[in-house]
Amino acid sequence: MVPKTAFKQLKNDQIDYEAFENCKVCQRRWHRICALYSKKVYPDGFVCDQCRLEKNRQKPENKYTAKSGSCC
Repeated sequence: MVPKTAFKQLKNDQIDYEAFENCKVCQRRWHRICALYSKKVYPDGFVCDQCRLEKNRQKPENKYTAKSGSCC
């Protein structure tokens, strides 16, 4: 157990950078986390879900899932 005297009082004033990604079709900006996008998984670029629906495009296959059986 840690005694209370070992704690320091700090202020939460640090702003963390949030990575954005632009849709290749409509150029709208999305938080990379909200878009569930990673350049390692989808190297061809990001297309948002709305553009996928309008253009009737399938989401590219994620080869790093447990289903595919090819990890590491």
